[in-house]
Formats: sequence, C-alpha cells, structure tokens
Amino acid sequence: MPASDPPVIVAKPASPSPVVSSPRRILVVDDNEDAAEMLGTLLKMDGHEVFIAHRGAAAVELAGTSRPEFALIDIEMPGMNGFEVARRIRQIPSLAAVVLAALSGYSQEEDTRRSREAGFNHHLVKPADMDVLRRLIAEAVPSAADVAT
Repeated sequence: MPASDPPVIVAKPASPSPVVSSPRRILVVDDNEDAAEMLGTLLKMDGHEVFIAHRGAAAVELAGTSRPEFALIDIEMPGMNGFEVARRIRQIPSLAAVVLAALSGYSQEEDTRRSREAGFNHHLVKPADMDVLRRLIAEAVPSAADVAT
C-alpha cells in the first residue's frame, strides 16, 4: 500500500481580525427574505449602504437606480434566476465595474463555471463566510464617481 500524505490541518485564529473596508453600496438579492435581511443587517453593521431585492427583475431595476459597487446575488430564485440577473446587470453600461458575487448552495466546478459565464466575479457557497465576504468587499474597486470625489 502506498503511504498517504498526512492530513493538512489549518488552524484558524481564535479571534480573526476584521477586514476594514471603506463603505460601499451593496446590493443583496435573495428570494429568502429572512436571509437577505440578515445579510443586509450584518453589512449595514459594517458601515455599508445596503439595497435589498427579493426577485430578479426587481434586482436589475434596483441595480440601475442604486448603482452598487458590489452585489451578492442568489442563484436559485423563482422567475429570473441569479445567472440572468448577472447577465442583465452586465448589460448596463453604468454598472460595468460592479463586482458580482454569486450565492449558491452548490460548489461543483460546473456551478462555478456557469457563474463565470454569466458574469460573476466570485462564487460563494451558502452560508457565505463573512470573513471571506468582508475581504472581497474590501478589495472591490471604488466606482469612477467615488474616485472623482
């Protein structure tokens, strides 16, 4: 029998240091209203301006008016799914720089490939790890309007 490699153990710090981010405009899209509201509340506690939509068409409309810098979009929604929401947001010229993160219960390579093809920058598996989410938000490039001010 071939010897197997020992398991890799990654230790997490007892109290991870929070990622500090300048306030962003963030769109949260999820048909699960409780999940959307909870995530929105956590993001507001981090100082962000949060916009919430529970349906795909409403999300596209809200994105056009709120001009988010970062959007978290559930994939599995009735009617217009998250892939179509991402495609439509990508067609809005004023939203060319928005960072899109898919929220999904699935993490297979096929799922992440479909997310990339739809225009998502990131694919997060539910429930989203808040430390990872905070890092992604902190790394989001500010919009041109914010840079000019």
